[in-house]
Amino acid sequence: MSESGRARADKPLISLTMIVKNEEANIGRALDSARGIADEMIVVDTGSTDRTVEIARGRGARVIPFTWVDDFSAARNFALDHATGEWILILDGDDVAVEESIGALRAEIVAQPAGIQILRVPVRSRRADGLGFTVSGGRRLFRNSPEIRWIYPIHENIVHCREDPDMEGGSAALVVEHSGYADTTGREAAGKHKRNLRLLRRELRQRPDAPELYYYLAVQHAEMGHHVTALRHARAALRRFAGRIRPDFAGLIRVVAMRSAMQLGQAVLAVRIGELGVRDYAYSDLCFTLGCAHGQTGNLVQAERFLNLAMALRDRATEFQVDAGSGSWKALVELGTVAWSKGNFELAIERWRRAYDWMPNEAVTNLALGRGLLANDEAGEALDYLRRAAEAAPRLVETHTRYCQALVATGQNQAAYDYLDDLTRRNPDVSAYWLLLGDLLHRLGEHEECARVLGGAIDRHQTEPKIYILLGSALRFLERHHDSLNAFVLAARLDPGSIVARNGMRAAAESVERIHAELLTA
Repeated sequence: MSESGRARADKPLISLTMIVKNEEANIGRALDSARGIADEMIVVDTGSTDRTVEIARGRGARVIPFTWVDDFSAARNFALDHATGEWILILDGDDVAVEESIGALRAEIVAQPAGIQILRVPVRSRRADGLGFTVSGGRRLFRNSPEIRWIYPIHENIVHCREDPDMEGGSAALVVEHSGYADTTGREAAGKHKRNLRLLRRELRQRPDAPELYYYLAVQHAEMGHHVTALRHARAALRRFAGRIRPDFAGLIRVVAMRSAMQLGQAVLAVRIGELGVRDYAYSDLCFTLGCAHGQTGNLVQAERFLNLAMALRDRATEFQVDAGSGSWKALVELGTVAWSKGNFELAIERWRRAYDWMPNEAVTNLALGRGLLANDEAGEALDYLRRAAEAAPRLVETHTRYCQALVATGQNQAAYDYLDDLTRRNPDVSAYWLLLGDLLHRLGEHEECARVLGGAIDRHQTEPKIYILLGSALRFLERHHDSLNAFVLAARLDPGSIVARNGMRAAAESVERIHAELLTA
């Protein structure tokens, strides 16, 4: 190796810089992934109260405290000021660096022409719902130069003071796996969302003509489940910056708007938003989302058309984040759903098998194929696919419920009971697990146990009519007709349109009247 390719004592080749806070669950993994790549590891801590600092130092990192000033760029530039390497590698606390092979990144960097200042690195981010991942090209590798600095307090960017497209290249030796979107839950998620919104709003007041801020606001609100607000920000950006932003970036904003519209049950609006974008620049993500929107409206011909177009365009370039699989295995999953809706079950399962062969380790493909086989009375074959789906997406309720249905369909009732009992203990706020457990006990004739389980479920799910319906049925088998009537009455109040609740209430009332009549004639 040449002298410039060696990590020299006076000037390391690669410096890792990170800014972190309370990352004890992740930082060890992140630093371990970089130890064979970076010659020095700089960790700037912005106020951790857990074991983050201790773990980082134990992994050989140099930890430097920094007083948080509501500005991510300030913290990142502070980290740059302490790095001594020729090149800078950026990781977040919940990242893992995956090198193509040992020494590949070092060789790639050494081979770069002098004019290349920045290398984009593929960043794969797991989706919070467990259904796949997104891929973007992040500026995670760059020369250690005073001309390259971070800008913006949130959703910060690394820029060169003399930006020139010819100074940027792409890395083929490194991938960054980001798990933060999948791991953030509960109070931690709420805190990050609140902080991000505050910083974004402040930044928008200072830069009202920055289209990316509208996009980030839309994404932030969508992540929080505020789809009305997300849709409003995305559509405002499309109107305000029409003709002034790159068509692939406009397409990205349209995708966000379409997804929120579909979440709100406004698939027709999603179609309208998407079709306007396809005229400007058709690419996989946009066509895939448009195909899904058409599917929601029931227009299966157009759904199939745009899903096939998404596959045909999967090599069309876009600089911005894409949903992995939108032009391949995810499109095949949706095409399978279209075929199933048309009644062509054989074609649907064939498409789902192809999607699985394309990406066998993803929850999406395992769930689609397993669910299809289960519905096609092939529960034995479905079982392993659904088990893998549940393992790959443990937070996705459907993966667990389908797996339990397959266990029952294959006669493994005890295994299904044990699995559901564990799920209700670990996830008491998920009503679907209680319902499935109660239904299993009911069908097995364990009505006393069914009533006991559902009685416990009601403590947490007092507004779920299906629980009262199932409880009413179990109580009726136990000849507790007054209690059964009360359960069905509550179900009917919660869901006045439920025929099952009304029929159950009528049958329970007749039983009560019969008992009263028998008592009067005794």
